[in-house]
Amino acid sequence: MNERSFIFNNRSLSDLGMMICYFDSVDNIETVESPTITFNVVQNNSDDSFRPTYTSYDGTLESNEIGICKIDCTGNNRFFTRDEVREVYRWLDTKSFRKFTIQNDDMFEDIYFIGGFTQINQVKHFGNVLGFKIKFTSQYPYGLSEDIRYAKTITENDNTFNVVNNSDDVKPVYPSNLKITIMKDGNLTIKNSLDNEMFGIKNCLNGETITVDCISKIIETNKSDHDIFNDFNYNYFRLLRNDDTDNNKLTVSLPCKIEFIVNEPRKVGFI
Repeated sequence: MNERSFIFNNRSLSDLGMMICYFDSVDNIETVESPTITFNVVQNNSDDSFRPTYTSYDGTLESNEIGICKIDCTGNNRFFTRDEVREVYRWLDTKSFRKFTIQNDDMFEDIYFIGGFTQINQVKHFGNVLGFKIKFTSQYPYGLSEDIRYAKTITENDNTFNVVNNSDDVKPVYPSNLKITIMKDGNLTIKNSLDNEMFGIKNCLNGETITVDCISKIIETNKSDHDIFNDFNYNYFRLLRNDDTDNNKLTVSLPCKIEFIVNEPRKVGFI
C-alpha cells in the first residue's frame, strides 16, 4: 500500500527520500478545520428580518501540522545533514504560491491546491535534525480541479451548445485559457442562458485567433489590423450555476472553434 505523500513546486516528497510521518501519538484522531463564511446583512425596515448583502470567507484554507522525515527513519541514516536541511528549505520556503498536490489519497484525486508553506520547523533529537513539522496555507478557501478542457466547433450563425459547471461553489468559474478561432468575418457574441450576459468582440476576421485569460483579464489577437481593445466589450466569458441548474446553454453568433480550460472549486477539506 502506498503511503500518502505530496508534490509541491514540481517535486515530490519521495524525490528527497522523505515521507509523511507522526512525531507525536494522538490516537490517529484528526480535526480538519475549514474556513467559515461570514454573512454581511442589513435589516429590513418592514420586519425584523435581516437581508444578506454579500458573503465572504473568514480566511484561507490551512493544513494541519504535517510531519515529514526520511523514509529510512529507523536506520542509521535517519538524521538530516546540513546540506539536506538546506535542500528542504530551498524546496519549501518559496515565499510565493505554488501548486500543491496530495498523493495516494482518494479524497484528493484530480484535485490540487495553490499556496505556500507558512511553517517549516525542525524536529531535533539530541541536537540532530530528525525531520520537520510544516503547515501549508492555500490561496483559496478550497481546492481546484485539475484542468477540465472543452472544445466545440460552431458551423453556423447562432448555434448553441451546453457546458455543465460542476463547481462546488456558486461563484462564476472563469477559464484560464480561452482560445477562439474565427471562421467568418463579423461580430462575435457568446451568450449564456443563465444570466443572458454576452461576451462580445466586434469586427472579427476570418482566420483570426483570439486568446483570452479571463482570470487575469488579458485579451490578445494574432491580427495586428484588428483593434481588439476597442472592439471588446470587456464582459469576460464565464460559467455559472445556481440552485436550479448547473447547465450553461451558450449561443455563439459566428462560425468558430472555441477551446477553453477551467479549474472548478472543490470543497473536500484538507490534510
